[in-house]
Amino acid sequence: VHNVHPYVGAERRAAVIEVLLAANANPEVTDFPGGWTPLMFACQYGSVPTIKALLAGNADIEHEDMFGKTPLVVASRSDGGAPVIQALFEHTPPPNTEAVWADKNPHGGLRGFRPLGVAVSTGKSAIAKELLKHDPDVNFQGPGKMTALMVASKLGNIDVVEAILAVDATVDVDVQNERGRTALMLAASNWTPWRTDGRDHVDIVKALLAYRVPVNVNLQDGAGETALMWAAIHGN
Repeated sequence: VHNVHPYVGAERRAAVIEVLLAANANPEVTDFPGGWTPLMFACQYGSVPTIKALLAGNADIEHEDMFGKTPLVVASRSDGGAPVIQALFEHTPPPNTEAVWADKNPHGGLRGFRPLGVAVSTGKSAIAKELLKHDPDVNFQGPGKMTALMVASKLGNIDVVEAILAVDATVDVDVQNERGRTALMLAASNWTPWRTDGRDHVDIVKALLAYRVPVNVNLQDGAGETALMWAAIHGN
C-alpha cells in the first residue's frame, strides 16, 4: 500500500482504500502518539478521491487528534486547495466549522483558531475563500483576539480581505484585538513587498474604508495610537 507508484492516478489510489474498507479495515484506527486517522492524512496530502472513499466508508469527520485538530482543521492548512474543503462539505453531516484547534502545544501559534483563521494565517487563500461559504462567524476571535480579517489585513492578503468583506453577514471592522488594534490599524502599520501584482496594504486600507459599515478611523488602541499614527510610525 505504501508503495503505490506516484504516477498512478488518484482514482486508482482511492481504489486501494475501497478494497481495504471492503475487507473490514477500520478507518478509525489512529496512529500514535499523534492520534491521526487515515482521513486526516488524506486531508493533509490533498487527495480528494481518497477523502471521498474514506467518508463513504464512514470515517469520522469530527475525530480530534491529540492536539484537538479535526480533519477540517488539517485540510484548512493543506496544499490540496478548495477541492479538499468541498469534498468534506459534500459529506453528510458536514464538518463542524466551529471546532477550534485546541492545540495543547504551548508553542502552537495557531492554537485557538477555527479553520478559517488557520487557512488565513497559513496563507491558504483559496481554502479561506471556500471556508467563507460555510463558516457563519467571520467575527470569531482566536489567539490574541485576532479575527480572520485582522490576520489577512496584517499579512497583506487583499484577496481574502475582499472576500471577507463581501460575505452577507455583517463584518465587525472595528473589533479590537487584545492590544486594542483593529484591522485598519494592522493594515496601516504593515507592508507587503512580496506581492507582484501591485496590490498592497494601501488597497486593504481602501477596502476597509469602503466597507458598507463605516469604519471608525479614530479608534485608539491600548497605547493610544490610531491608524493614522501607526501609518506615520511605519512610514506608510
